[in-house]
Amino acid sequence: MRSFFEKVIIIYLSSWLIAATPVYAQDSVSIKEGDPAPFDGTLLTHETAAKLLVEVSSCDEKIEIVVTKAQEEAKAQCSLEKEMLNITIDTQKQRYDSALKLQDTQLDYMIKAATKPKISRETVFIIGVLSGVAITAVSAYSISAASQIPQ
Repeated sequence: MRSFFEKVIIIYLSSWLIAATPVYAQDSVSIKEGDPAPFDGTLLTHETAAKLLVEVSSCDEKIEIVVTKAQEEAKAQCSLEKEMLNITIDTQKQRYDSALKLQDTQLDYMIKAATKPKISRETVFIIGVLSGVAITAVSAYSISAASQIPQ
């Protein structure tokens, strides 16, 4: 538990915080040549002070312009890179599609060549037997015709 003395000090300091009056300083003090200055420092003429105030107030505008310019440049750079990548993607797609089309054409040709209607084995066998019989018959007829020729 806090002692009575600590409570009194806390209340006293809190009352100073609550009842403290704000202190206002003057923005500028005009003095004339030969008047004593209230402190050490640099005195500015009215013209120089006005220039300084204008420069300080325009500094925010300059910064805003520089930041805006940098943002616009970054946006433009990103847009350019994005467009370049999109062009690259489109080119690669076209290249892929043309290669795929060429392969499909080649595959269709090979399938046609492999599946042309062929004569069956049985038909080839029958044709072979019949041509052998025909050749034998023609040879036999030729030999018999040649043997009957008078010499």
